[in-house]
Amino acid sequence: MSLTASIGLLTMFVVDFADLFYIAQLGDSALTAAIGFAATVMFFGTAFNIGLMIATSALAARHIGQGDPDQARRYLTNIMVLSAMLMIPMAVLFFAFASEILELAGADGAAKQAATDYIRIVAPFMPFSVAAMVCSGFLRAHGAARRAMNVTLSMGITNAILDPIFIFGFEWGIQGAAVATACAAVVSAMFAFWPIVQSFGGFERFSLPDFRQDLRPIMAILVPAILTNVATPVG
Repeated sequence: MSLTASIGLLTMFVVDFADLFYIAQLGDSALTAAIGFAATVMFFGTAFNIGLMIATSALAARHIGQGDPDQARRYLTNIMVLSAMLMIPMAVLFFAFASEILELAGADGAAKQAATDYIRIVAPFMPFSVAAMVCSGFLRAHGAARRAMNVTLSMGITNAILDPIFIFGFEWGIQGAAVATACAAVVSAMFAFWPIVQSFGGFERFSLPDFRQDLRPIMAILVPAILTNVATPVG
């Protein structure tokens, strides 16, 4: 469980490193700086992803252990809904105010423009990333360590394959790196959804009263988990 979790989380950072590595090969320091700025800003979204994954894993595992898989699936459904409520507005915010956020971070000139392009391509796909992470946490709660690892592993492999094709083959530069990252998010979501539907009963039907009831235990784990991970991009 520890090994697959480590590999899975490491893969998330390999995605950022792959973008940085390939963009650096273009020999343009402004583009290399842009990837650094963009990765730092986008990690705020990653912090929410990890926090939501931790909440899913902890709450689902508790009820699976108690012999109540229906409640575990209910938590999965409600956390997925909460994820959409959090990440869609964040994606809109990043898309609309990417330039201003980067300016606050100290970016300017060509680096700011390139980073803005990157964020505006990747931001609309943030809901796919968070869905993949939440489902990965649910798979881990069931002890399906390899399947959970495959979710993030598929993200890293897709990005590593598509980066050189889009950056160098299509000559899209930093926009190519962003498109590769967006594609990787979609692929990871597919790898996350399929085993849950196929082997673990899928999702429960959404109920607003159930959502309200589950919100307090979800937030009790979610808030400290997000704050812990937000410390990295803030630093």
